[in-house]
Amino acid sequence: MGIRPLLAQSRPSFLEALAHLQAASSKPIAVDESEAFEGDTWWYVPYGWIGCSGHIVDKRAGAVTRLGSSNDLSTCFWAYELGALKEPCTLVIERVHDVARAGDLLRRLDNRSPFNPVPIRADKAWLDVDAVLQSVPTRILTQSLWFALPALREADSTHAFDFRIEA
Repeated sequence: MGIRPLLAQSRPSFLEALAHLQAASSKPIAVDESEAFEGDTWWYVPYGWIGCSGHIVDKRAGAVTRLGSSNDLSTCFWAYELGALKEPCTLVIERVHDVARAGDLLRRLDNRSPFNPVPIRADKAWLDVDAVLQSVPTRILTQSLWFALPALREADSTHAFDFRIEA
């Protein structure tokens, strides 16, 4: 991931990102550019409020993605580049390397938290982890992976299972 602070030569196109965000929010936008970041294909605009930690604006399409506040920014950037912030999307588990850890992490994907009102599966409220682990590769249609991001990032960093996201 090539994440870097806003470069001086990038400022003119960052102003375009602000225009896309302003159009999406239909209110005046004021940001501290020293807190802005960019990746190869996106801008992070530090415009948020309680429950919103900012926005990512796609450099090519100008699409705006609002970030919640429950995940840190590095997780948000990782997830955006992976495609895990698309709603809905499909989590494709391709291979399991550590069955016990994979089971623990998959159980964290779907919970009854009041902050996660939408279950991970569109067709049922709980993920059948045993069935998933026995039928790899498998596809899990999700409404949102937002609250699952820490578990997915841990799966990625520990190599408990290989996965990809289809939007």
